[in-house]
Amino acid sequence: MKNVLILNGTCKHFGHGGTLTQSFCDLAKTLLSEEGARVEVTLMAEYSDIDAECRKILDADIILLQSPIWAMGMPWRVKKYVDEVMTQPVVCGSDGRSREHPERLYGSGGPLGGKRYMLSTTWNASLRALTQPKEFFSGLGADALLWPWHKQFEYMGLGLGKLPTFCSLDVYKNPQIEEDFRRFKAHLTRHVVPYLKD
Repeated sequence: MKNVLILNGTCKHFGHGGTLTQSFCDLAKTLLSEEGARVEVTLMAEYSDIDAECRKILDADIILLQSPIWAMGMPWRVKKYVDEVMTQPVVCGSDGRSREHPERLYGSGGPLGGKRYMLSTTWNASLRALTQPKEFFSGLGADALLWPWHKQFEYMGLGLGKLPTFCSLDVYKNPQIEEDFRRFKAHLTRHVVPYLKD
């Protein structure tokens, strides 16, 4: 049985919100459990034991980080979890170099090789805003904007374990939530479920 850790970035903003991120986490937990995974969920804004969180990461075969995008990035409580938990030497390792071997590649010392991860995010921005060169994000696309998060996982040793990113877009001005839920289930079935079987 494979272990899946869902990092739930649900946060409230001025006392509101969090329900969409929570819904995606609930969908993932249900689907992956039904496919035979042992699923653990951490509410990133409310964890209290750093060592326990590190053990969850070490035990996981697949890590799913689900978060809203606020102010061009993930909320500070999600970043706080990364800063406090995902930089612990037991899950982060070192940069791969040493005084004896300074020639080694920076970022090659992560201990979590063999694991997989996936980012899933919700945005107010539209697909057009993310992908068109003359729009706000200059055509960079979601993965380029999420690059620091991908790099954190790579630094931890998961660079070869990147699964395709999922995005729910335009959730305020042109929400297509039921369709997004359908796409999310299909995305998990295509890109995550096969790794529960190997």
